[in-house]
Amino acid sequence: MASNFLKLGIAFFAIFIFHCTSKAQLSMFMEKKKYGIKSPDGTIVIKPLYTSIRPVNGHSKLIIVSIGKNYGIINVKEEVVIPIVYQDIKLVDKDIVSILRANKYGLMTVEGKEIVAPTYSRMGREFSSGYIPTALDSKWGFLDKEGNIAVPFEYDYTGEFEDGYATVTLKKKQGVMNDSRQIIVPIKFDHVRIETSKGMFSHYFITENVGLKGLYATFFKTDASSSNSDDSNDFFANMITFEIKEVCAPKYNSISSAGDGIWEITLNDLEGRMNSEGKEIIAPMYKSIQALEKGYFSVSMEDHNVFSKNPTGMQPDGLVSPTGVLLTELKYHTIGGGTHGLFDVRDFKNYQYGVIDTLGKVVIPCEYRNIRAIRSDLIVATKHKAPTTAAESIESATSDNGLDGVLNRQNKQLIPFIYPWIQLSKNNFVIAQDEKYKMGILSLKNEILLPFEYNKLALNPSGEYILAKKGDKKTLFTENGTLVNIKNYDDIEWFGKDKCLFLENGKIGIIDGKGKIIQTAKFDAFDDNTEYDQYEYSKIVINDKVGFVNKDGEISIECQFEEATQFKDGFANVVLDGQKKKINSKGEIIK
Repeated sequence: MASNFLKLGIAFFAIFIFHCTSKAQLSMFMEKKKYGIKSPDGTIVIKPLYTSIRPVNGHSKLIIVSIGKNYGIINVKEEVVIPIVYQDIKLVDKDIVSILRANKYGLMTVEGKEIVAPTYSRMGREFSSGYIPTALDSKWGFLDKEGNIAVPFEYDYTGEFEDGYATVTLKKKQGVMNDSRQIIVPIKFDHVRIETSKGMFSHYFITENVGLKGLYATFFKTDASSSNSDDSNDFFANMITFEIKEVCAPKYNSISSAGDGIWEITLNDLEGRMNSEGKEIIAPMYKSIQALEKGYFSVSMEDHNVFSKNPTGMQPDGLVSPTGVLLTELKYHTIGGGTHGLFDVRDFKNYQYGVIDTLGKVVIPCEYRNIRAIRSDLIVATKHKAPTTAAESIESATSDNGLDGVLNRQNKQLIPFIYPWIQLSKNNFVIAQDEKYKMGILSLKNEILLPFEYNKLALNPSGEYILAKKGDKKTLFTENGTLVNIKNYDDIEWFGKDKCLFLENGKIGIIDGKGKIIQTAKFDAFDDNTEYDQYEYSKIVINDKVGFVNKDGEISIECQFEEATQFKDGFANVVLDGQKKKINSKGEIIK
């Protein structure tokens, strides 16, 4: 008995918090196997008279109680709000409960006003889209929040609305109803599954008959008259209307969204792709299909996930266009990318890398150990390091050591393959590291713009400025190696896309990429959050008070909090005058 009580108590305290007028927290207690409620000072608020007690979520002064097997609702003044005569009471909406008496269900407000007398044989768990599934005898329909019959009791079963859609069953066949109470998927399938994917109108419906899957999906529907309207709001309203249409009848083993109006289809364990009109872009004939950029695909006759563990017998890949045309033979070990209309490919025989274009034509032969980056006209590739000794020959065959160089689309070498590491800046200047681990900057003509004497060159996210470290000294350069005239600060680090934090006399300030001071050195601490948070606010500390700066380095929320978390999803938790609070991105307290 003690063990059961402990389990009940733990579950109860996880959800049970009441607040009286003074906001003091109340707690449950047990006496002679009956439950009551006490205030923090031990004063009994609710006498221990009840077999069970549970809160009415969203109503801190109301409590669902039971005496024996009968349930009701009382308030914190011990006044009966709903008589303790029902078999069960459940909150089904913010201010509505379902009641069960004599095995019949009804609806009542939490204040005790009857909406529907206990009449119905079954009732759903909650209202959604304004309706609750309800059964009268053996037939199902929907009630609204006023207790009116919103959908007649003529179905064998109705599910709850999910994001505005509910499955309905009649004579062992299923369809889908929307929250306007219209049947949008006919009731003629063995099974219908409501699915979601990313997008403004993201619902689709997988239909099934005799084990085969079909598809209904959302389509935009425009009003031709909107083009004659001078009101842009009317035009937008017309543009966002939509309809549900059948894409294909059940004929596949599975269908799922591949994004961008493309659907993954399978038949007899083979993959294909279908567009939103139901046309097969790629017939289900491949074991593996991988999406590349710009609507291209890599296809294989074997499943990469299976053979990655045992490459023996693995079949090569080919490139397929957005319209389903096979552009190359199935001859590559891998195909990746699609950036700037180029794909990096790995030869199936010698495992070397090259580049092909959107027509499948070879741009760079497969003779490199890696393709590290592709720009519109430039390719950073890696060659094997030529061994000079027998030991290096063995190491070369088994290690990842290689030397980088730069090629153009015509396979002309612009930067020789003598650098262990190369990175391109925004305007295609070359940041490189030599074999002595020193870094410098080159032009595409292989001219040295910044000597190879720096321990580190760190390109900022916008790709226009370079933070250089030489010994213990840091300074700024433009991407072409031109020195940015800044003070000799104690330290410098990148902040955001094009700004720097600097340290001077133990304080932190902010400069832009040209060295212009945005914030003088006045922060005691700085926690950069611009890489992670969508609002791009970072914590600052001045005199033990926490505030925030935005991505431009401007103080957006003054230093006033004793503690604060970083912003996440537009909100931050703070401590102000010893009280825990939540603020929005404007620094306003959220109540």
